[in-house]
Amino acid sequence: MKKFLALVMAMLMLAMSIPAMAEPVVLQDGIAPEVVAPAEGVVLKDVAEREEGSVLAAAFAAQQNYADVIVDMFLVELADNKPTAVTVKAVANNAIFSADGIAWEALAVTAAEDTVSFEVPGTGVVALLVSFVEGMFTDISVTEEAIPVTMEEVAGFNPSVKGKPAPALKETVTLVKAEEKTPVMPTYLVITPLALSAYSSDVVTHEALQWAFNNIVENGPKEIEEEINAALPEGLTYDQMIVHDLFEVSLYGEDGVKLAAEDVHVEFELAAGFEDGETVVVLYSTNAFDWTVLSSDNYELLAGGDIALKMDTLGAVAFLVEMAVEEPAVTSPAN
Repeated sequence: MKKFLALVMAMLMLAMSIPAMAEPVVLQDGIAPEVVAPAEGVVLKDVAEREEGSVLAAAFAAQQNYADVIVDMFLVELADNKPTAVTVKAVANNAIFSADGIAWEALAVTAAEDTVSFEVPGTGVVALLVSFVEGMFTDISVTEEAIPVTMEEVAGFNPSVKGKPAPALKETVTLVKAEEKTPVMPTYLVITPLALSAYSSDVVTHEALQWAFNNIVENGPKEIEEEINAALPEGLTYDQMIVHDLFEVSLYGEDGVKLAAEDVHVEFELAAGFEDGETVVVLYSTNAFDWTVLSSDNYELLAGGDIALKMDTLGAVAFLVEMAVEEPAVTSPAN
């Protein structure tokens, strides 16, 4: 597995060396790819031309967390709205499609030197991606065999993480800019746990959670061990922590666009089931393998095991808690 991750990082560095893939600004350059085929009946509209309330706007908001792997996004308008094979001028190795901007599916892609070919099922939004490994964005159903190691076999995970639901979202969700607070429809903020990633309507959310899981299995958070230790009270260290929850947070709709484009953050509360007085460290990742410690100023433990969070960047989230004494004597969030 460690060789696998080393390969992943090598491919990532290679991808970052390709200008067409490395610059996220391409996503909103205002220019849709040139259609090579078919000769007529297909019109592309770039994501930069999205209008409020449109499918393009919804799609842009849905994929904000993972914009660093998106090369381009555009609306494919088909004259007959039937399945159509399309070839465009672009450099990418994967593509996903959405008819409504929310539910996504992977497309089979044929990539040439400067073109990408795929078949769309009808009019909808296509996002071209550079995946770090082949098949990262394949549209598969997760089975027991698809997860390489069960949680019970992973040192440093609470054994229930694999099967537990997401921390329940409380009713109040707020978007905050400066001192101005705007209510957000709770249904627009989606909390997806690892256990239910296979059922997510967003294929990127599903893949991100699997990617985050594999990264923690490989002890990825150890790279920020010093930052984690700094967030812990005296007497506790990284080696004594265990993963309590692993889930993904996405904000959909225009509020998601605001979160990405403006100086705003979102505030929400989760019923996480923490014990009274329990030490909690919050980690988050926007690409599912580089982790950051959320400042203690941005979360607060509440009565009844709840937690209040303030986040200006969403993605994969992991709650770390102190390993119980009765747990096996293993010493890291992932060995």
